[in-house]
Amino acid sequence: MSAAHAPRHQRSREGQFLTLSKLLLAAAHTDEADIHTGNSCRLLRIASTMAEQFAHGADRRDAEKVEHEAFDVAALVAASRRVPGGKVQTVERAALVMLAGDSLKDLTDCEDGMNDDVPRHG
Repeated sequence: MSAAHAPRHQRSREGQFLTLSKLLLAAAHTDEADIHTGNSCRLLRIASTMAEQFAHGADRRDAEKVEHEAFDVAALVAASRRVPGGKVQTVERAALVMLAGDSLKDLTDCEDGMNDDVPRHG
């Protein structure tokens, strides 16, 4: 079984961060109602870049450090979901963020690392 097809809990931390980075970048490129400011997209792009950087050497770093790095990414993702003007994420972005959340759950060993009680989609 290849690493790409391994259950996510069996993937390396590097692989999880790389998957997370790709999902967040895809989410940043969805067509959102808050495009006038772009802050939501910008925060997801920053989170994607950080996840990609954290991937390098993640399997060799202390598990606690990796967990803190994953929580840093989770904080940016949570902030990106606070769309201004009462608008909510599109279903497409919400689905990508939910998939990214699966990797974050594994990396942080926390079920609600991104739980901020914000509506997810319209």
